[in-house]
Amino acid sequence: MRYVIAYDIANDRRRQKVAAFLQEYGRRVEKSLFECNVNKADLQMIVARLQELLEKFDDCCHIYRVCGDCLHERLVIGEDTEKEWSKVLVL
Repeated sequence: MRYVIAYDIANDRRRQKVAAFLQEYGRRVEKSLFECNVNKADLQMIVARLQELLEKFDDCCHIYRVCGDCLHERLVIGEDTEKEWSKVLVL
């Protein structure tokens, strides 16, 4: 399944830790946004690790599941580094 993981983390060191961790499971789309194609077990591990990293702070992380149909209807404006994931929505 494909997920979008976005975060708002104030501390530079903690933010770098989260980014390095997420890069093991997906690709960075924006500075604080990752697209990850993972199975249920990996997602559970990701959630547990993010909870561990962020539980004592006022930081925030959102995880959205993206269905296959929705993924192919996304709008990409500009150059996307992963061509096979890029499908342009016809408006």
